[in-house]
Amino acid sequence: MDDKEKAISVANLSKSYPPKIISLLWNALSGSKTNGEFVLKDISFDVRKGSCMGIVGLNGAGKSTLLQLLAGILTPTHGKVSVNGRLSAILELGSGFEDRFTGRENVELYSRVMGFSSAELSRNESNIKDFAELDDYYDRPLRTYSSGMVARLAFAVRAFLDFDVLLLDEVLAVGDAHFQRKCLRLIDDLREKGKTILFVSHNINQVLETCDDAALLNDGQLVFRGSPKECVFRYYQILNEKKLSSAKLAVGRKGLSGEYGLGCAELLECVSAQSEGQGKFVFQFGGMVEITFKILVKSELKKASFGLSVRNIGGVIVTGKNQNLGDKNEGEVISIEVTMDCQLNPGSYFLSCGLKSDDGGEVFQFRKLDFREIQIIDKNIENRALPYNGLVSLIKEVKKPG
Repeated sequence: MDDKEKAISVANLSKSYPPKIISLLWNALSGSKTNGEFVLKDISFDVRKGSCMGIVGLNGAGKSTLLQLLAGILTPTHGKVSVNGRLSAILELGSGFEDRFTGRENVELYSRVMGFSSAELSRNESNIKDFAELDDYYDRPLRTYSSGMVARLAFAVRAFLDFDVLLLDEVLAVGDAHFQRKCLRLIDDLREKGKTILFVSHNINQVLETCDDAALLNDGQLVFRGSPKECVFRYYQILNEKKLSSAKLAVGRKGLSGEYGLGCAELLECVSAQSEGQGKFVFQFGGMVEITFKILVKSELKKASFGLSVRNIGGVIVTGKNQNLGDKNEGEVISIEVTMDCQLNPGSYFLSCGLKSDDGGEVFQFRKLDFREIQIIDKNIENRALPYNGLVSLIKEVKKPG
């Protein structure tokens, strides 16, 4: 990537904190030496202008620390961060606001601190006020606001004042569904305007729907950078590993066809009599189909449960179901029949399934991600434009007036 195309460049970035006092005392007595605890270790990546990059990872992986370093709130221990253009960061909604000031006064104060001119604020203030939906509260002290009102104002003032790069850290976990949807629509609009966005969220579907690519942090290290879908699957693998107290986990193929689990159960077959294809399921739109899963139990399982999901090409779950199976004995073959009403609109989807058990901690015995493609066809309109939009057909009739 040419330097002119880079919005953000991170080179060998590390962040550590000094050791605690008790550690320093022990080091002084023992003569040993420690450099403190590293939160981030030797991270390097570039972000292309106009792209939206998701950052995922378990709690404590270093996601928030990374954004704080990019925003200049923290100073790197080692390495370098370069941002090409003006940066706006929404890392903690409400931070930097003063309770005694009105909403209007807080907007003015923030704009001055961030170096925006009076003319820039004047051009954008009506958008900020409208997006925040504060009405008369805009001229009331912030101490009279609800947490949702503070969140809306904080997001609006940071998103509407002109910037080149926007950092978002779990901000869509705050507020009601209406506010979250507004924020996502605004992010889509900002992307169309060529803004660069870094997006941290534990909501996996938001990352899949919003981001062009994604990065996975684990224990302060960058362990994957690539498509959001594959990044999410790697995240699931790490999540499953963390649930185990031993090193018995059998990790199979990585990536888009990820398979992993303890291996005390095995999927023998997955078939459907209604499928019109080989190697993948081909179902007629609007029909009822049955998919049969046969599973071999290799060791006794407590509180077994089976789950399946159907994802679109981008990795977003369209539908899914979990079923408790109870305790299972070694050597038992479980036959599970799933009936599905094919209201998925024509296109390609992917089937995932897995079996969990609870033996002091719920873990996967096997999990197969996107192991079977499902193609939905509609023979009645093969040579005409599709009369429906979206992923599923829920609208059955639209009546003409008169």
